[in-house]
Amino acid sequence: MFAINRSGEHLPFKKPRLQLITIRKDCSNVDVNGDPLSDVAKTKRIASLALCNQLHSVLTEESSEENISQAINLFEDLGLWSNDINEKKEAFVCVTCSGLLLLCVDVALKAIEEWCNFSSAGIVHSASLLLRLDCLEGAEGVTTNNWKYCHDEEPMKIIQRWRWYIESNHDANGYFQRYVFESIKEDAITKIAEVYEHSPSAGKEVVDGLVKALYDHFQEDASDASEEEMSEYSEESIQS
Repeated sequence: MFAINRSGEHLPFKKPRLQLITIRKDCSNVDVNGDPLSDVAKTKRIASLALCNQLHSVLTEESSEENISQAINLFEDLGLWSNDINEKKEAFVCVTCSGLLLLCVDVALKAIEEWCNFSSAGIVHSASLLLRLDCLEGAEGVTTNNWKYCHDEEPMKIIQRWRWYIESNHDANGYFQRYVFESIKEDAITKIAEVYEHSPSAGKEVVDGLVKALYDHFQEDASDASEEEMSEYSEESIQS
């Protein structure tokens, strides 16, 4: 699969590298309330995790709308949107600890981050049911709240990006801006702080230089666009 960036260049669509979340041994045999799983419940959890793992492998190989839709159908069958709170929590344990829920979210967010014009809209739309706040809170319940089933760092990064998308009011442009800003902010601040420590005036010059470089770049882009528009207008005038 290939993507098209904002410059019209064809780029390979990167496969997500999300690993399965590690379930702590002391939690793998207990239910969502901390009680020991019955044999029936344990069998059901194993079967649910197996289905999630199988689809996880499929989605890792092909990041498509169809595979995300299959995942959503599986989540519904497992009770992710059940009115029974325990069934709902158990479903979140399986879909989160298998890595499948976060993989679906990661695929959708990467489609925005890489600006795949011909494919991002469809992929994001197919995952829209999962990109909501209620699903984020369910996943956070598994990873960070009272019943901590995992401790990996990568899922936390995906959850953070997921929250940025929600804070952007589910707007792809707003999320893209936030993602770009957050991606460069930490490294840039660290480097500029080093300059400031050596010389505050030099640090200010660095910041001013960066601002000017950005301004000049976008002014140049705007000028090129205007010249192209004028050229097209002149050609149309000659033909008419």
